[in-house]
Amino acid sequence: MNDYIISNTSFDSTYELFGIDAYSFLEKCGKSHNTYCNFYGVNNITEDQSYFLTLKKIKWNEFAGSKKIFNSIHVLAKCNAQASHESYPHDSKSEWYGVGNIYVCFYLDNIVKYPNGEIGFGITDPQKYDITSHSTVESLEMLKMENVDSFRENYNVSLIENIDFLN
Repeated sequence: MNDYIISNTSFDSTYELFGIDAYSFLEKCGKSHNTYCNFYGVNNITEDQSYFLTLKKIKWNEFAGSKKIFNSIHVLAKCNAQASHESYPHDSKSEWYGVGNIYVCFYLDNIVKYPNGEIGFGITDPQKYDITSHSTVESLEMLKMENVDSFRENYNVSLIENIDFLN
C-alpha cells in the first residue's frame, strides 16, 4: 500500500490528489480559488479505521456477470495537504493558500492467501495488487458512510483491529 500512496503523493505540484481537484479543495478550505490551482504538498497521512468486507452468500447470484468483489479491506485515512494558486505555491500568507484534509478510502479487493503463505489482491488478478481509492473533502464520517456503511446490505462488515496498513 505504501507504494500506491507514494506514487500518488510524490509530486512538485499536481492538479488532482486522490481524485480531488485543487479547486474543490481550496473551496472547502474557504479560500479564494480559480482554475490555476494546484496541490503542492502532503503533510501526512494517518489511518483512521479499517474494515473487512465479505460478500454475503445470498448475494453471490446478484453479482453474476459483473466484476465480483468477494471480499475487500477498506482502509479509511486522513490526508493533510496544501494547495494554492500556481503563482504563489508556498506563500502561506496568500489568499489562495489553503491547508486542509482529504479523506481517503483505500480498497484492497479479492484478497487471497496462496499455499506458500503469500497474500495477493486485485479486481481481476490477485497477483496485480490493484489498489483503488475513493475520496472526499467532507469528513471521515461521510467517507465511512459512503465506503463502509453503504455496503452492509450486500456484505458482512467487520472492524479490523491491531493492524496498521499504512506502515
